[in-house]
Amino acid sequence: MPDFDPKVAHLLRRATLGPTMEEVADASQRGLQATLDSMLSQLDRPLTRAELTAQAIGPVFLKDHQSLRAGWMLRMVSNSNLLREKLTLFWHNHFATAIAKVRGPALMAQQIETLRELGLGDFKAMLLAIARDPAMQIWLDNNLNVAGKPNENFARELMELFTLGIGHYTEKDVQEVARAFTGWNMDQEGPRGRRFTFFPDKHDTGIKTVLGKSGNLDGTDVIDLLADHPQTPQFVCRKLWQFFVHQAPTDADLAPMVQAYTSSGRQIAPTLKAMFLSPGFFSPQAVGTQVKSPIEYVVGVVRSLRADVSEIQQYATAAAAMGMDLYNPPDVAGWKGGEEWISTYTLLERIRFVRALVAKGKSGKVAGLDTDQIIRENFIANNTELVDHFLIRFMHRIPEGQLRPTLLSFLSAGTRAPNVVRLPPAEKDEKIRGLIRLILVSPEYQLC
Repeated sequence: MPDFDPKVAHLLRRATLGPTMEEVADASQRGLQATLDSMLSQLDRPLTRAELTAQAIGPVFLKDHQSLRAGWMLRMVSNSNLLREKLTLFWHNHFATAIAKVRGPALMAQQIETLRELGLGDFKAMLLAIARDPAMQIWLDNNLNVAGKPNENFARELMELFTLGIGHYTEKDVQEVARAFTGWNMDQEGPRGRRFTFFPDKHDTGIKTVLGKSGNLDGTDVIDLLADHPQTPQFVCRKLWQFFVHQAPTDADLAPMVQAYTSSGRQIAPTLKAMFLSPGFFSPQAVGTQVKSPIEYVVGVVRSLRADVSEIQQYATAAAAMGMDLYNPPDVAGWKGGEEWISTYTLLERIRFVRALVAKGKSGKVAGLDTDQIIRENFIANNTELVDHFLIRFMHRIPEGQLRPTLLSFLSAGTRAPNVVRLPPAEKDEKIRGLIRLILVSPEYQLC
């Protein structure tokens, strides 16, 4: 049985999406610092064959919303280093934009690709790119923002949800920022889709005052002001902590992140590194306390069971049924997350998803996981070893509490022999499928 470093296992569960047992074992051998350095540095490495395949067939997934979210799901289940994709999910929720209003799959895909490419770099560069993003312009109505008739939707969310937070700007600031972004629009549909275009004749050239600074300010000036405002790193670092660690960071928790953000010139990668290496990240308040999002849950189950990627559409649909419809957050504030992910309905959807997936595969295989080979290669000889192996395989630990005794009782109940490994193939297969199903729907597995 592999020897896991609990800190490394926790890092992979929080920094990536659905790490497999093999990935956790390999990372544990490298150690915490080397694993984190590798995760960050590999973002510039050449793409793997699976990643190239997912990228190459990307245009196939631009037909509609369903195909679009299937394309992103394919990236997530095909990638071995999922920090970039998990961070892209964070930015998707931070800059929440929904296809229900935008309607253009290509525009939504373009926005997500912008977040994917810029999400670890200079926050100001990403903020400017999002302000110019056609999907965002449609979503928050800046395409309707013209001199003499300013639209305040984008201006308000830019400060409330993207940079400063409520209480750090005034209604007058909202009005003035709206004026600064007049004329920021997009061209008409062309061979390359719709792109940002500035229309000088629709821009308000008058004097504006934003956060105490006056002048003939335009959108770029406002982005500069907001990205460098002392409240912005506090706000962004708090949201990063709440997404990756827990909901209640202290000022002491955030201080190293804010320092990394400011000293690096607003770079997100060192900000994340400071967070992942902080004592608070490994505190009892953080470890094993976060409810997995539907995407984390689906990707983790699919990758751990080595399930067939040809059913990628169904996986994306399952995550949507659990409450996380990719490219379609519920409102401008995004998904609330945390305990909001679990309700009677969404938990039932998780159970349905696991039941359907675990039922797949011929005898001796659960989905794509060869259970006969696992038993043989790991010299599993009894029920205890069987339970412990699959707990380690799916949860990277043997949890305290009643789960393990419950699983052992399940294996021994109603069988002709006390040792499941020695049962006839059909009975053994049925018990092992039940064991895996019970682990994957257990309360403990819903947490990471």
